[in-house]
Parts: sequence; structure tokens; C-alpha cells
Amino acid sequence: MSELVKIPGIGLISEQSGFIPLEQCSDGVFTLQRDGVVSITATGDRKVEFIAFENHTIAYVNSALGYPAYYPVYCMNILL
Repeated sequence: MSELVKIPGIGLISEQSGFIPLEQCSDGVFTLQRDGVVSITATGDRKVEFIAFENHTIAYVNSALGYPAYYPVYCMNILL
């Protein structure tokens, strides 16, 4: 990741984060720069892939049981 990536609902992700940029979701449903997809980013362990659109994000969670799922990512406003 050569620059900051904005993931709606999560925020800015830097190249030091350990996240991995992808061209396509592991199940092949979403591809970068198609159908409004602006970024696809996986966690370092590749257990979750974040598919970001201009104003929202969905998380793809693969399952060892064979039932992967997509979940909406909601913005969490936390005040400390």
C-alpha cells in the first residue's frame, strides 16, 4: 500500500497498518474499479476483506465451515 486508503466506516489506513491491498475479493464477486468499488483491503491475516465504495463499506468474512458472509460496516463514533 503506497498511500493512505480511506475505508468508509473505518477511516484512513496507512501502509504501516499491516492491511493488504487487493485487486479482487477472494470469492471473485467484487473487483477494484468496477461497480463503484474504490478499494479492496484485507486484514494482515486475510480473515476479513473490506470492500469500499464511495460512501459505504462491506466486510467479507470467509468461513472455515464453508458459509462466508458479507456484513455492512457501520461508522462507530466513540468519545473518550
